[in-house]
Amino acid sequence: MLWHLIFMIPTIIGYSFGMFCLISSETFKSKGFLLLGVGIFIFSLIYILIYSLVTLIPNVAILSRRFHDRSMTMTLPIIFYVFTVIVSGFNYLPNIDNSAVLIFMGIICLIYWIGSILILVLTCLDSKTESNKYGPSPKYNRNETNFHGDNANPVDK
Repeated sequence: MLWHLIFMIPTIIGYSFGMFCLISSETFKSKGFLLLGVGIFIFSLIYILIYSLVTLIPNVAILSRRFHDRSMTMTLPIIFYVFTVIVSGFNYLPNIDNSAVLIFMGIICLIYWIGSILILVLTCLDSKTESNKYGPSPKYNRNETNFHGDNANPVDK
């Protein structure tokens, strides 16, 4: 989590400085500030897009590992990632005046918010002490092994 914050600080600073430049361009009627603000926003958007794509697979792997340690399936994280794509797509919709669509979008965002809290709580819970279908718990069975032979790696068995 610390590394996410370290890599996100330039984006936060970039968005803040870009917003300052855009407000200053409107206040002082300066096209230079406008171009600088738009350029910083575009650079920040590209940076966050690349960072999100680079960390997608490691984040899914960590989430998968935590759910396997809890002896749970990957159904909930997959649903979470589908909702992430849906909620992210709401940003690109044109202005919608239809109240039914807005209510539907609000319900989807509420489900996404509740799911995010649920996944956060589930990943913070302690691992199961007993073995699961993926092998013994590495946290609780450090000195014990149920495997015999030259290679005691449960993946190779």
